[in-house]
Amino acid sequence: MVVRCIALLVYGCRRTGEGGHGLALAAVIIGYVSLGLVVLVVLFYIVVLVGILGTVAATAGSYDS
Repeated sequence: MVVRCIALLVYGCRRTGEGGHGLALAAVIIGYVSLGLVVLVVLFYIVVLVGILGTVAATAGSYDS
């Protein structure tokens, strides 16, 4: 939501001719890059967690008494 608001500011700066267009554009780019990194990290953790749980489930009944 924040990235979308900043994007509106970029287009507002361009439309009205105010300064700060480059800074607002940099904020949009940084926002999208950080959002992409967060998504990648969350996906990585999910894959690792599923792998660990799969390994635990596969070895849970393999004890010899």
